Amino acid sequence: MTLPDWRDALSDELDRASAVRTMTVAIASGKGGTGKTTLAVNLAMFLSTQGRNLRLLDCDVEEPNCR
Repeated sequence: MTLPDWRDALSDELDRASAVRTMTVAIASGKGGTGKTTLAVNLAMFLSTQGRNLRLLDCDVEEPNCR
C-alpha cells in the first residue's frame, strides 16, 4: 500500500467513525526503539491536518518524548 493509499484508507475509516464521539488509539510495545513515538506524533499531525480534535499522551515513565 502506498502512502497516499494509506492516507485515503485512514481518512475513509475516520469518516465511518464520525458518528462516534470519541475514539481511542493506543500505540504500544514492550520493546524500545520500535518507532512508537514517531508513529504517534506523525499520526497526530496527520489527524490534526484533517481537522480532527485530538490529544496525544506519552505514557513512557522513563523518557516521555511528546511535549
